[in-house]
Amino acid sequence: MKNIKQLMNSFAKNSSPTVTKKLIALNKICQQQYDRGSRDFSVATIGKIAEEEGLMKVQTIRNTSGEKYYTLIEAWSDNNPSNKVTKKNELDWIDS
Repeated sequence: MKNIKQLMNSFAKNSSPTVTKKLIALNKICQQQYDRGSRDFSVATIGKIAEEEGLMKVQTIRNTSGEKYYTLIEAWSDNNPSNKVTKKNELDWIDS
């Protein structure tokens, strides 16, 4: 979890108070997910929990402006290699 702490410190230095507050809350959601024994750190799952708690909508994480939120979730996923988050390319729909 060392990388997550470093990431959070970096984000706190370079974010508005509102974004920092949301990042702290999102980090808490990820920590709770980890503590429950779940290793599902997909944007869909974490975003759904965040939305249920009134923190933000899933789309906020997926938007370009939500890159910090996505990066935080990705860091949690990287610390749990059984479930990797993959960022979709805007042209992925062509292959499907």
